[in-house]
Amino acid sequence: MNLSKRIFALLLTALMLFALAVPVLTGCDGDKPNPPDNGEGGENTDPGNGSGGNEGGGNGTPGGNEGGNTEGGNKKSTYTVRIKTVGGMPLEGISVYCYKDETLEDMDGYATTDKDGIATFELPTLSTYRVVPDKRKLDGYSLDTSYGFTGTSADIILTSGVIKDGKHPSYSLGSVMHDFTVIDTEGNPFTLSEALKEKDAVLINFWFSTCSPCINEFPYMVSAYEKYKDDIAVVALNHDSRDNEESIKLFKSSMGLTFPVARDYTTLKTAFGVDNYPTSIMIDRYGVVCLIEVGGITSERPFTAMFDHFTGSDYKQMLIPDPSVLTPKETPSGVEMPSSEEISEAINKTGTTVTFAPEKNDEYSWPFIFGTKDGETCLMPSNKEKEDSYSILYATLELKAGQALAFDYFSSTERYNDFMVVLIDRRDIYQISGITDGWFTCYPFVALEDGEYELALCYYKDEDTNEGEDTVYIKNLRVTDTKSIDVETFIPRYAATDEKEDGSGFNSYVEVFYNEKDGYYHVGSVDGPLLLAQLMNSTPFSKTDIFTMAYNGEISLDGTIYYDQLLPYFSMASNSEITGYCPVTAELKELLEIVTQAVGLELDNPDQWLQICSYYSAYGTGGSQLADPTRGLSPESAIPSVETTPDTEEWPNSVTYNRVIMPRGLWYAFTPSRSGAYRITSNSDQEVEGWIFLADKTEYCIYGAEERNWKDETNLTMVTYFEAGTTYYIDIAYTDVYAVGTFTFKIEFIAPTTEIFFLASPGYFTFYENEGGDADTNEIVSGGIDIVFNEDTGYYHELRSDGSIGSILYVDFKNRTNIFDKSLEVMIGLDAFNFSKTEDDQYILNYINKYGKDNVVEKLKELWGDTYDEYADIYNLEDVLAGIYHGNGEDLTDEISAYLDKIVTDESVDHNGCIPVDKELAVLLQALMDKYTFDGVDYSWAKLCYYYKLIAPETAGE
Repeated sequence: MNLSKRIFALLLTALMLFALAVPVLTGCDGDKPNPPDNGEGGENTDPGNGSGGNEGGGNGTPGGNEGGNTEGGNKKSTYTVRIKTVGGMPLEGISVYCYKDETLEDMDGYATTDKDGIATFELPTLSTYRVVPDKRKLDGYSLDTSYGFTGTSADIILTSGVIKDGKHPSYSLGSVMHDFTVIDTEGNPFTLSEALKEKDAVLINFWFSTCSPCINEFPYMVSAYEKYKDDIAVVALNHDSRDNEESIKLFKSSMGLTFPVARDYTTLKTAFGVDNYPTSIMIDRYGVVCLIEVGGITSERPFTAMFDHFTGSDYKQMLIPDPSVLTPKETPSGVEMPSSEEISEAINKTGTTVTFAPEKNDEYSWPFIFGTKDGETCLMPSNKEKEDSYSILYATLELKAGQALAFDYFSSTERYNDFMVVLIDRRDIYQISGITDGWFTCYPFVALEDGEYELALCYYKDEDTNEGEDTVYIKNLRVTDTKSIDVETFIPRYAATDEKEDGSGFNSYVEVFYNEKDGYYHVGSVDGPLLLAQLMNSTPFSKTDIFTMAYNGEISLDGTIYYDQLLPYFSMASNSEITGYCPVTAELKELLEIVTQAVGLELDNPDQWLQICSYYSAYGTGGSQLADPTRGLSPESAIPSVETTPDTEEWPNSVTYNRVIMPRGLWYAFTPSRSGAYRITSNSDQEVEGWIFLADKTEYCIYGAEERNWKDETNLTMVTYFEAGTTYYIDIAYTDVYAVGTFTFKIEFIAPTTEIFFLASPGYFTFYENEGGDADTNEIVSGGIDIVFNEDTGYYHELRSDGSIGSILYVDFKNRTNIFDKSLEVMIGLDAFNFSKTEDDQYILNYINKYGKDNVVEKLKELWGDTYDEYADIYNLEDVLAGIYHGNGEDLTDEISAYLDKIVTDESVDHNGCIPVDKELAVLLQALMDKYTFDGVDYSWAKLCYYYKLIAPETAGE
């Protein structure tokens, strides 16, 4: 997982806490729990980690007996139970019940194992105690009926293995897997339990063919697999409706995948809760889920580290939250930092003393070394091609007020993921990343007062791929005056400076002014630098960030908690181009004043809120200030966009994503000068999706691939009606939330009104649940346009919202439809319109056709494994083999085939390859949908159809 993903994951975790926070309930005086039934069934009465009550102690509390006639009289002892796996992993959270003797009738206490797998009991001293671990949390482990103590200790070592019952409950880290079988693209069965007989571990990878992170990940997976394939099994599972057996087989060949790849008919995706791709799961030699990694791994090193761990002869079982746990940072060896004098001689052109400090580096910090670029000696980090590593160089130098520090750099790194950070006095001042075209000059700092400053250069490399030369070259470190700064330079400053000696506050604050035009506060004048509030990280005001304080309920004044009022600003700050910062509006200023009143120390200081704020001094900009770092994150800060005309570039609007933005995307404002139908088209090399919003943030238009003749799977087109003078907000974002890069889009005027050939019923079916709980009144609807039969034309038409009749509906016979992965023309030849056969019948017939009637049972036993009998019954296998089918209709293949002669063959019209829908055709299509989708949903056949959508004022926003 790269750095940007880790930062985003931490942010999501924090945001999720808003929704997941619940009060903690603690109990007391509870009854002793019922002992577990380690046979089948039984209600879970385990009190977990709550209070054990007065009788049966929980988590090491005393048990029920209080001395009595025991061998030791009233003497008590501490009894310890340790539970771990045969792989050496402690099992936490297991309830353990202690009985007086092997009859298991008189329970004296219970406890729950801690993170070390240990449960303790304080009990009257006996030599006959027996303990029983609760089997309900040990599915897949072999358990004895009970376990005795040796002295006062009991070590329970449990073995586990794949469970062969064909079920798939919900899985998480630590679960023991249930067996499964899939048939790969070569027709061979892959069975988990069989694989683990030959291999040390199994990697299950969930993917689909148009998933760009999946495609990027596979080469590294293949490379690592080839090195470990004698000991590791890999199976790549695809269940996406857009892929079928043939396309999966073609994908495997084109990608050079050397491990089994299969269409997934199991319930594993649901069991693991997979909703992001790729997802990789490691099953160890004991059948235990030991690692779940969501997201693409674009480096071989994490795979080899995983495989090396799971195949080791000294393998120690553990649950791994992230592959990085297995890839510890490499410590530098054989590389030494030059001395301060040597570095100064090579790059110091300041005319003043700069003292470099190699001795300050820690054990994982790689040194800076000398290199050569364009014939010149330069300084460069030594952690080239060292994944998840960093190089640091510290120095101190004297600067006078008005002096600027400068150096030249040449960057050749992975943009946004590998970068050089320049820090002054431990504050992140400047970042360098990507591949530059030649040498650039950086002015990372301008001193406002005379003093000694600490400089640090830190080059960080993430776990992803290496690009370019994988380094940054530094030369010509020098001091100059601000008049010499000839490139745009922005230096961060605190709004509160000169801290008081007692640490109670600050002596100096900037003067701020409110700008009515942009709605923000500025420093020094209404046109000065933007005042920015840091809400997500520490500030001079507090080491604890404002977000954390608000979330914890600490921002409270006069009985009001101000978390909800601050939440929109937290969202802006978390998505800001400058991490954690957002401009200060009039409302935010009032909220910051409340923050300082609620938790600040200087209650009589009206400027205290400025301790939360910063600004950026601008140099070399011709007087312009730093742009709003939150621009594009809301309608108020939307980025202007323009219409493509003969006077503009073809793709005049540029979108750059250099960070994760949630909710999705940047907003671009467009105010048309004329009313009419407009087309918005993207030009990206990565898959995108898009929305159009109104100023109140309501959705006006959503891209859904409705336009039949738009064939680009990477890009989008949205056609809608815009009213002159109204501002619309266009939001186009990468489908992969982690993707970074730049793409363009254009807005084109089509005509005052037009018609576009659109899907009649896009998207999914909609389920409406009856609030009264009566399942018989629940409703499933197809969605899409309203439909009416026109007696005059003899065809079905769109019924518009004003009651008028619109376009004829056309069913597409030549292309894949919104429902099926084959065209209707092809499906006719596959017996789809034979309604004497059910979908289940045809599922079995497909295998009969593939393997032959004599071999199909054997093949299905391989595919279904232990669930064969269950599935054979579900699919009525014996009946189908005997030619007995289970449909409730007739074979209407001839009736539908008669329509093939009516297919439109005019390439000049958009409905070429389609047929207008009359009553008879609608009945046939409805029967097809009843057979393969939800039965009895009115007009579900419209999901196979297109119509000419009118793009005009009367349909605006529809």
